[in-house]
Amino acid sequence: MPTETLRGVVGRVRGTLARTTDIPLSDGQLLTRFAADRDEDAFAALVRRLGPMVLRVCRRVTGHCHSAEDAFQAVFLVLARRAAEVSPPERVGPWLYGVACRTAKAARAADRRRARREQPMGSLPDRPGPLPADPSDVGPVLDEEIRRLPPKYRDLLIACELQGRQRRELARSLGIPEGTVASRLSTARRMLGERLARRGVMLSVPALLGASRAAGSVVPPRLLAFAARFGRATPGEVPGVVSALVRQGTRIMGVNQLRAGLACLVAVVAVALGVASVDGQNRDGDPPVPAIPAPGAKTPAARPAPKPAPKPAGPGKLLLWRKGHLTALAPDGTGETRVSEDRKGHMPNSTGAKWSPDGKRFAFMVRPLTPEDQPPGQDAPPGRVYVRGIEENEPGTDLGVDGEWVVWSPDGSSLVVVGFEPGAEGRPGSITNRLVDLKTKETTALKLPDGLEFAVCDWSRDGKHFLAVGAKTGEKDGVGRLYLVPRAGGAPTPLTPAGQAVYEGAVLSPDGRRVLYTADDPERKGVEDRNRKEAHGLFVLDVRDKKPVRVAGQPIDAWIDGYCWSPDGKRMAYLWQKETAVPNDPQKGKTTECNLVVADADGGNAKAVVTETADGYGLILLGGVDWR
Repeated sequence: MPTETLRGVVGRVRGTLARTTDIPLSDGQLLTRFAADRDEDAFAALVRRLGPMVLRVCRRVTGHCHSAEDAFQAVFLVLARRAAEVSPPERVGPWLYGVACRTAKAARAADRRRARREQPMGSLPDRPGPLPADPSDVGPVLDEEIRRLPPKYRDLLIACELQGRQRRELARSLGIPEGTVASRLSTARRMLGERLARRGVMLSVPALLGASRAAGSVVPPRLLAFAARFGRATPGEVPGVVSALVRQGTRIMGVNQLRAGLACLVAVVAVALGVASVDGQNRDGDPPVPAIPAPGAKTPAARPAPKPAPKPAGPGKLLLWRKGHLTALAPDGTGETRVSEDRKGHMPNSTGAKWSPDGKRFAFMVRPLTPEDQPPGQDAPPGRVYVRGIEENEPGTDLGVDGEWVVWSPDGSSLVVVGFEPGAEGRPGSITNRLVDLKTKETTALKLPDGLEFAVCDWSRDGKHFLAVGAKTGEKDGVGRLYLVPRAGGAPTPLTPAGQAVYEGAVLSPDGRRVLYTADDPERKGVEDRNRKEAHGLFVLDVRDKKPVRVAGQPIDAWIDGYCWSPDGKRMAYLWQKETAVPNDPQKGKTTECNLVVADADGGNAKAVVTETADGYGLILLGGVDWR
């Protein structure tokens, strides 16, 4: 590389590192940004933060300056190509540590092969030679034994002792008490000391880890520049030796995968024969790493977690509230079947019900009071969550959780229950998002990013993201902005424009590319007083370009009471409702009309398949709708 070009790259990276120094994001959040948007600054920040640890490992294992630097670059090339494979993203430090150990081993093996082929020559004083030996000469042994620790201890040891992360920060990112972090670290040090002692290393673990951290803590700016360029969409030419190391490291990873697969097979056979099970972990203690594609090859998507349930065949069924009952019917309005009967004991909430991903069950809310029993002037209390099979008798399974609405996990194993916790003595309340395991009924608070109050609306079919409305604490209830929130942790991505107020509820299309939601509608300004509702309308937003488009055909003088996508994402269904004064009869006041509409994905070819009317206003004749 010409000198002027190198200076330019180094200067650019120095500037980038300076800009990212104050970014208040965790390693996992930076990785999420890079994986989602190829954010060069986020990648450069990761190089800066994790580079010292990676370089120390490479130097210890290879024992040579040039080989260590080549391995260093190869490690971050792997990260650039495999960023989406790190799960959860907060494991990026320990994950890179394992990659560095394997890549440095490949570099050391290449050095040995080269030494056997080359003839000895006179000394070259201007060429950097082998690095000084580790003071205790146990660096490679230390790395090897760290990698063999059980993952929950190994990851914490690497993060705290080799990366230098604070316990409090780790506890917060992992969602566990700080005392648990301290206890596991203590166990990890003890286990590591015992393993080293069995190999004849009698030095104390704190001394070894301290020496490891102190050695080579500064990465030369030139090397940072070389590694950071891999974060660009077009990183330029990759040095041949670095590409070779990536390929060699891939072969090592492939062997580890084969070991893990064979071990799992042995475990299955052992169980079948009634003998003791075999641990499926690979010899190095690291999880199997997928093979790395050649430069220019398309990076495969990360493995979905959790696994989506099979999609139901055919046009599916609509599920909605209709005149006091949950009702299933075909998309053309035919074949109506009531799926709730016992109005007195288990009256479904008019927010509707949600089909399970496979369409065989549904989750619904049950009001503790019927409208006749509810005290006048008081808001309806939250509903109790039930799950029931379509052929199962009422009431189904009581999950013991109250809330306002529910969201199914993609594999149908759990529910997110969204509720509202009122504040004490006039203080503002708070939104709650709780994950309920349907098998055990265990309930845990869903960990969502700080800074905003989120209400989860949907869960992407690949399990990677939540769709949520986020608002600042204390702002108007139910009004905010739509975000995609990474399930594994990381920075949320805003979807809707900052000036557009989004109301409760939103749904992702099955392919995750579009969002159906209600928000402020300029076309309805001036009609809200007549209908006593906020001036909101139905919109479709493309997740990629983030441009909302108003759904065609929705009446200007009506408001939306529910909406959903068809199972194939090619159509939508929505409910609209309006109140009309009764001509020449002031005694009746108003008439309420509700319609269930099925339309194309843009609102075209709309057809009302169900219509309900009744004298009076404020009536809920149709409510909530879902389609599986």
